[in-house]
Amino acid sequence: MLMSTTLIEIQWMCASIKEAETIGNALLTKKLVACINIIPEMQSLFEWEGELQKEKEVQMQCKTIEARAKEVIAYIEKHASYDIPAIYGFPLHYVNDSYAQWVQETVG
Repeated sequence: MLMSTTLIEIQWMCASIKEAETIGNALLTKKLVACINIIPEMQSLFEWEGELQKEKEVQMQCKTIEARAKEVIAYIEKHASYDIPAIYGFPLHYVNDSYAQWVQETVG
């Protein structure tokens, strides 16, 4: 049986594993997300204040439900160290029922 609640994955790039763990633990404690994956090192290229930048960053992937997505994004944006953090989410399709149910029960 498919769940009627849409699951969302919110991704965010941050400066360090410590920052990802600190914010991630808070999101878990507040029951805003059910699961977090931290990808420890990515290379990012971007322009900032007119200069090309090359930085190592950490990616955080958060699993939640649509009803919690805006709250998750707001919390990350408020506590992130970057002036303009890249935070975005998208719906997850074709999710196995047992995982979808677990996410919904955990944060619902």
